[in-house]
Amino acid sequence: MENFQYAEVIPLVKLPKSLGIFDYKIPAGLIDEIQIGQLVEIPFRKKNIFGIIIKLKKDAGITHKNLKEIVSIKNKKILAPYQIDLIFWLADNYFQSLALIVKSLIPPIPKKNYFNKFDVKSSSGITIKKNIQKALFDISGNTLIYGDYPKTLPIQIINAYRKKNQQILYLLPETNIVRKKVKIIEKYFNSSEIGVITGTISKTKNYILWEKILHKEIKIIIGTRRAIFAPFSDLGAILIEDEDDQSYKQWDQNPRYNAREVAIKISELTHSNLFLFSRAPSVTTYSKTLKNFNKKFYPWYGKQFEMVDIKNEPKSFPYRYISNRVNEVLEQSQGQCIVMINRKGSSRLVLCKSCGYIFRCPACNLPYAYYATPQEVLRCTICAKTLQLPEKCPECENIEYKFQGAGTKKIAEEIQTRYPKYALEILDGDTPMKKKKEIIADFKNKKIKILIATQSIFNDIQVEHPIDAVIILSTDILFNIPEYTSEERAWQFIIKSSMYANTIIIQTNNTDNFAVSCIAKNDFDAWYMSELKKRKLFHYPPFSKIIKIIFQNKNKKNAETDASLVAKKIKEIIKFDNLSIEVFGPIDPYAIITRKYYRVHIILKILKNNELLQNIMQTVPESCLIDVDPVSLL
Repeated sequence: MENFQYAEVIPLVKLPKSLGIFDYKIPAGLIDEIQIGQLVEIPFRKKNIFGIIIKLKKDAGITHKNLKEIVSIKNKKILAPYQIDLIFWLADNYFQSLALIVKSLIPPIPKKNYFNKFDVKSSSGITIKKNIQKALFDISGNTLIYGDYPKTLPIQIINAYRKKNQQILYLLPETNIVRKKVKIIEKYFNSSEIGVITGTISKTKNYILWEKILHKEIKIIIGTRRAIFAPFSDLGAILIEDEDDQSYKQWDQNPRYNAREVAIKISELTHSNLFLFSRAPSVTTYSKTLKNFNKKFYPWYGKQFEMVDIKNEPKSFPYRYISNRVNEVLEQSQGQCIVMINRKGSSRLVLCKSCGYIFRCPACNLPYAYYATPQEVLRCTICAKTLQLPEKCPECENIEYKFQGAGTKKIAEEIQTRYPKYALEILDGDTPMKKKKEIIADFKNKKIKILIATQSIFNDIQVEHPIDAVIILSTDILFNIPEYTSEERAWQFIIKSSMYANTIIIQTNNTDNFAVSCIAKNDFDAWYMSELKKRKLFHYPPFSKIIKIIFQNKNKKNAETDASLVAKKIKEIIKFDNLSIEVFGPIDPYAIITRKYYRVHIILKILKNNELLQNIMQTVPESCLIDVDPVSLL
């Protein structure tokens, strides 16, 4: 072994982006044991903390006598070799400090007395409990699998790589789905070689699991987006189910990474194969897979789509939201129906009929949603703050209100009024977990005739028995949200809603909708190519990179001033260097106030890969939040 005397260490503390790596002297007694990727104890400022060794060298960049020494090695190794490169890629791609990336990547460190307890066992042999059918296509390369693919397909791919004695990572969007999949996978493989990583496992269990994965004792790793950072020593395949699900994006804290994009990078670093599954893949993913990816499309067979034109249909009180044709379907149905509407509550907003006053949440500055039952209440869909609906308008004292936009509760009221004998339930984001489990069980046991649901149903219910019809309401709203991704989200909503039945009724003002006609004809590729043409024309992803810079301050004027100054600096750099970058803002977001802070956004649209982008981002203050490829521009 070479006689390295110095180590580059990333301390596990909050640090600015300009301070990431520190040199430490290796004590003589540790020279033979020291390795890249180890967790070490180091003196930092006035106390001892943990750090990660990322490089060993024979010389240091500063005077040797000023260097502090590493105190001790806390772990033989905590990172796999490829993860060192991954740390730098994450820091560069998401514009975060190395210290923040490392702290986000590794599991929480247990108490000090833990470190000498762990004993790595030898890897167990291959054990497959049940016979698994072989996948009917080549699984030796990166593959996009989309459409109505068999539910057993991920198991078949896992089995193929397990037979090679390689590790497999299986990512799922939510913890409740992970629990269900683990029960299925344990029918085929020994539970001792399966590791589960979600945000709910304990600190110590997480750390033990981390080490077992690193030493290849765990072969099959199943989890939510957090599992992407596990330290694989022999990764054969990464499977991402529902790759289009927004849960793979960490949007609420730094680093705001997308697990799908991180998986693509890890696949490249480890030479493992990537399998992306989706009923309706994202446009960005579809575009990326046009090159260097296999594509496997499973058509929808036996689906009948009917468009119901409601443009000129008369509205007769109290039946305002359900068309005559939909009522026919509900009345003639001998079995069960699912009614899909992607909005909770009774009404989207409440306003005064006289002066137009709109009730808004004081914390978020957004309109309250109206809930008619169990008691009249206004509720913020962002922070859940509630307000009793006043008898009079606080502005003009008028006693008449107007309720706009129907939600699940309003639709339920209308259907129940017309069909009082039908067993009906609502399943949406407001449904408590205990009640949700009861509804799912009752629906599977056919105790519920009509289920009214939002898109939360996609991760909650897998129906094994035939459903008479799926009825989709308010598709026009989905297609016309002011986001460049609105048509994509509407497309995905319709396709995923269609999974539950062969008869799909779509109530709309636009019966010539191109997206729906493509679904009905099983011509998914036509819609994707059309959407890509539009995005290319307007320079939207995947033909650009979007960065949302979020300024926040308890004083709105200060937030606006800070954003204006940074926007000005960025525009000056772009002009001077003649960069292909568009700047939008400062602009107010949809939710102006978040956690008592006013927010202001700057949106950057980067049209070409640019090495000078880091220079631009250095003008952004440390206090700002940086969201690369945000889920929403609003």
